[in-house]
Amino acid sequence: MKGNGISGVLSARRRMKEDSDMAKKESGFLQRFLGQMKPNEPQRSPAASVPGASWPKKATVLSLGLSPKIGECRARYIFKDLEAAFNGNTYEPGVPVTLRSDGSIVIGGKPAGTFSHTQVQAMLRDWHILGDPVVAHLLQMNQDGTGIVYLVFYAEPVYEKERCCKVFGTERAEKQKTLLSLSPGDELYLDESVDIPGCVDVSDIGFLDSKDSAWALDALDFGLCEVTVSSVEPDEQDRHSLTVRIQY
Repeated sequence: MKGNGISGVLSARRRMKEDSDMAKKESGFLQRFLGQMKPNEPQRSPAASVPGASWPKKATVLSLGLSPKIGECRARYIFKDLEAAFNGNTYEPGVPVTLRSDGSIVIGGKPAGTFSHTQVQAMLRDWHILGDPVVAHLLQMNQDGTGIVYLVFYAEPVYEKERCCKVFGTERAEKQKTLLSLSPGDELYLDESVDIPGCVDVSDIGFLDSKDSAWALDALDFGLCEVTVSSVEPDEQDRHSLTVRIQY
């Protein structure tokens, strides 16, 4: 986290974490970045039935080309269905959007509309102080002049929980070769096993035991976790074992 003297900002982030369940319900917060979207039905208007009326519909999340990481900052809060009112112009879905803390929207350097989500406005003020990235794109343009914005707040990770876990199932020759290519700090990933209920796999290298898997599932459910190599150590038979550090 950058700088000092920003306790109010940090408090706001803590409140946002505590209110995450409400945020998911009201704002479309996604725990997993680039998760599956649910289609939003556009509000119908008389113009919808006019023959020949053609309106841009919706960009897909993947087509926006967003990244889960910008520099050292990771996608931290995601609003997939921020409602906005535009000023009469029709904009192409996918266009980059600048949101301001006063509720105004800018596209191409010109005023384009407004939004009234007070939590997002407060977050924009906080992120402006911190200097962390905020990326927004128009996701959907409706015939009545409203639209949906996909919004991502990035932040340097501040993890509250950490655990080092041994990875099992690494005895085969090809996996031993993989272990030899790893160094402390290398990034890995977790997946819930499709073969063993309640078991968590680590980067197709091995798996965690039942106790560590239960803990790792909480990390996956949280939606923002970091998995890195803690150590690769040889044993008496010159077979190497892997320990990972999981933070969330």
